[in-house]
Amino acid sequence: METKYGDKERFRNLMERCLALDLNTKKMKFFFKRYLQYESKFGTQERVEYVKNKAREYIENQMGNNNNQDDENGGEEVDEE
Repeated sequence: METKYGDKERFRNLMERCLALDLNTKKMKFFFKRYLQYESKFGTQERVEYVKNKAREYIENQMGNNNNQDDENGGEEVDEE
């Protein structure tokens, strides 16, 4: 609805709030994709790069969290023989 009525800053603020939530990866992908589509259509190249960088940061953070979970489990691989 925000995109339909053309309030760019309001849409960007809404997307930033969505990206700050602790949602599962599938939902976050949806928001990043929607945000990137919007900026590609209505924003500048700098805004597109901004969204891409936010997505990269999210991915790096998720990968870091997965590594921390491995450490909590002892970091040992189980040999199933």
